[in-house]
Amino acid sequence: FIGFTSWHNLTITPSTVRTEIFATGLRNPFRFTIDPPTGRIFLGDVGQQNWEEVDIIIKGGDYGWSWREGLHDFVGEPAPTTPPATGFNPVDPIFEYVSDNAAGGIIYGASVCGGIVYRGNQLTELQGKYIFCDIFGGGGIIAALTETSPGVWTAQQLTIRPQIVDFGTDPRNGEPLLCGL
Repeated sequence: FIGFTSWHNLTITPSTVRTEIFATGLRNPFRFTIDPPTGRIFLGDVGQQNWEEVDIIIKGGDYGWSWREGLHDFVGEPAPTTPPATGFNPVDPIFEYVSDNAAGGIIYGASVCGGIVYRGNQLTELQGKYIFCDIFGGGGIIAALTETSPGVWTAQQLTIRPQIVDFGTDPRNGEPLLCGL
């Protein structure tokens, strides 16, 4: 927020803004990673009630919490006390999914865990895909997002592995490391 003079169409004094704030409107960020070739910041944001989301974080971005959960109006507790100001233009998630499988989705769950963009050599079919999981959904769904055209993402379920809570990259070969409880 360095140099910002307004937020949600409200005037702010730049000297009073905490300059370490990079983005706002995230409910419960759980694991982020920077994809070295692109510099994009991927983040899993755990929802309050019904929706989990995956975001690409941009400088100064507002991701909508607590007026929005994923792409949907948030009406649960704690409900926002005031409606968003005129200048409320949140950044949409690149992917969202519902907390239960009632809709028949291939990815569902109650606690998204942000992952990594695959840049290894052993699983060429995953090259450039964002791999993430849900800690609880379907017993631990691990999924991949593919950017099929700029800003358009499609999801696929890869496997199920309970209680994965973090992702890393093996420095010896660039292959993913998954951390479980």
